[in-house]
Amino acid sequence: MFGVSYRGIASATNDLRIYQALGMKRASYYKTIQNTMAYLDEWFLSQINRLFLPDRIVQGGIDSSGMKTRQKGAWIQIRFHKYQKRKDFKKIHIFVDLTSKKIIRCLVTKGTSSDHKQLKKILKECDWIRVDIILRD
Repeated sequence: MFGVSYRGIASATNDLRIYQALGMKRASYYKTIQNTMAYLDEWFLSQINRLFLPDRIVQGGIDSSGMKTRQKGAWIQIRFHKYQKRKDFKKIHIFVDLTSKKIIRCLVTKGTSSDHKQLKKILKECDWIRVDIILRD
């Protein structure tokens, strides 16, 4: 996920409070995480994420980044207006609590969509949280 291997996730989360909150002594091995992620759906993961987020955020931020899907350098070709027959890239829009640096919601769209179009959709999906100030570029 996001270019980080499951082994990297398992080693990076060895000392996080999430395991203590769940009553676990240590992090699971990377293969256990990989096998478990194959069976979990997005709704379930978002419900777990809500447990560790506050009900109110002072500052939130939204930004996006392009990701290539097949062809090497497709995003750069589109960014600098070079002709390309096939546009095979995606955009990930990330909504973050700027105080705690926690990701509240992320959304993957076609590469041509912009942040301001996706902001309304993201806020509608995050109706359980109150945000005082939202920053975007």
